[in-house]
Amino acid sequence: MTSPSPETDPETIKRHESLIYRSRLMIVLSVAGFMATVLSATPVGFWALIVAMVLLLLGAVWTILTMISLKRVKGPWIGHVVLVLLLLGDLYFTANAGINLAFWGVTSDYRECVQNSLTISSTGQCQTDLFDALMNRLLGR
Repeated sequence: MTSPSPETDPETIKRHESLIYRSRLMIVLSVAGFMATVLSATPVGFWALIVAMVLLLLGAVWTILTMISLKRVKGPWIGHVVLVLLLLGDLYFTANAGINLAFWGVTSDYRECVQNSLTISSTGQCQTDLFDALMNRLLGR
């Protein structure tokens, strides 16, 4: 009797299938999270940012699990590079959504002000008000 080749080993096949499943789920979570951040400019923006943060955090976790799975099947180094870049993107957009949520009241007032401004000077006043509100919020006044 001969031992099964590494390509037909049931454990190797199971690991490759796991890698494919994890990769697909990771991509879906990351893209859905990014698309939810795009919806932050709509009337449901606050809730879209919350959904985006959850999806992007799940995407980051699945990216880490995919990295582990890729390591187990001894995948190519380029796969690790792509996964690290995707993980950094997920974390960046998560932080971005969190900052947008933290300053939601200030930025929504700014958007409303710009929508209602009719002149360049009134738009400039909106920017000045935004800056003052952000500084007050950051300095805790």
